[in-house]
This record gives sequence, C-alpha cells and structure tokens, in this order.
Amino acid sequence: MERHLHDPTPSAGLPVVVATALPPHARAELVAALAVLDDPGGALVRAARHVARLAAMPALHAIGARSGATAALEGLAHAALQRAFGIAVLGLPERGMPAGPLASARTAQLATAVSGAVSGAAGLFGAVPDAALTTLLIMRQIAAAALMEGEDLRAEDTRRACLEVFALAGAGDEGGYWGARLLLRGAPVAAVLAQAARVWSVGLADKLAASAAPLAGAAGGALVNTAFLRHYRRLARAHFTVRRLERSYGADALRAA
Repeated sequence: MERHLHDPTPSAGLPVVVATALPPHARAELVAALAVLDDPGGALVRAARHVARLAAMPALHAIGARSGATAALEGLAHAALQRAFGIAVLGLPERGMPAGPLASARTAQLATAVSGAVSGAAGLFGAVPDAALTTLLIMRQIAAAALMEGEDLRAEDTRRACLEVFALAGAGDEGGYWGARLLLRGAPVAAVLAQAARVWSVGLADKLAASAAPLAGAAGGALVNTAFLRHYRRLARAHFTVRRLERSYGADALRAA
C-alpha cells in the first residue's frame, strides 16, 4: 500500500502525519460523504423553503421591509447556537452515543415537527422559542453524529467541528466544502460560532416565513423544521465521516482521491 510523508522535516516536536492510499471501501465512503457535502443547501431544504415562501409571500414582504431584520435574525441565530452549543455539545463529555431522549433521531424529528407546527399556529410570537428548541435539537443530532464517528467531545477540535456543520451549510459561498474548511481551520470557537450564526440566520428567516403564513403556518413550520433536522443530520454524518477517514488515512490521501 502506497505511503508518503506529509512533512518529512517536522519541527518543534510535531508528529509526522503519514498519508495512506485509500482502500476501495474508504473511497466509497468518501464519495458518498462528498455527494452530501457538495450540495450543502440540501434538496429537501430548498423544496421546503420554496413551499414556505410561496405560502408566506405577503408576510415576507412585510418582514423584509423592516429595517434591521437581517441583523436581528443573525443575533437570534447567534444566541440560539451559543445556548445549544453549551447544552448539546459541552454537556456531553463522554465517548459513545449520548443518552437521553434528544439523542434519538425519531424523537428529535417528532419534537421539531411539533415545535414548528405550534410556532406556525402562534405566528411570529412563537418564532423565538421555536428557533431555540430547533437549534438545540439539531445541535444534539450533530453531536450524536460526531460520537458515532469516533469523535471525543472533550476535545476542542471536535466541539468546534460540531459548529462547523452549521457553517458548512453555506459552503457554496466559500468555494465548496474544502474551501470552507480551509477558512475555518484553526479558527477559535468564537469565530466559528459567528460564521455559523451568519449561515443559520438564513435558515431562521425561512422558518420565520413559514410560521408567518396566516393559514398554512403550522404545516409550513413543521415542514421546514423537519427538513432542516434531516438535512443537518446528513451533513453532520458526512462531515464526521470525512474527519474519521482523515484520522485513518491522512488528509493528503483524501484530497488525492
């Protein structure tokens, strides 16, 4: 099996990273993961957004006309992510699948749908609590995906990678998956959180639009919430699959493949 040194002259006691040619099963995993990561928007999310925006077009015009709406949504996204990060990631320090009802994909999906429906029925008044709960449920699923792929949530790099999943949803604006990861590499958690909030605020705008529809708000809220949960869960599994393959074979081998 072909091997080569990533850096033949390491300095300051840094370990030499050995890259190994990918075997067929690892290459197949990489292809499947990149098929998800190369479409960070997600077909299901785009469809849900389209339906929600058609149903809520009058409300969207009213919201868009308000000054500071974008900044307010980004602030809401930042607060929701920060709280979710503290509960769903920092609160799970052990390896292995996290215990508790939020770790169940089925339970999380049901909870997000119910939250979206209730928020939609309540209109704009239910948007803030729904955003907080949905963000928490998505973050918990991301943490569960990390643990399933052998990550240790006690490591700062792993915790930052959980936030990266939200930021990677906007990877199309940053030159694709590898370009987005390059920009985030080595960034402190606070910087990754800010980038993740900027991207997630777009999702919250769609959730707000779905909830604002006078008659279809409950259905639209449930639809958008379910689509986001499924999409971010798939994105997380793909991201942490790539990281697991990098740990096993080296980042150079993955890029060469």
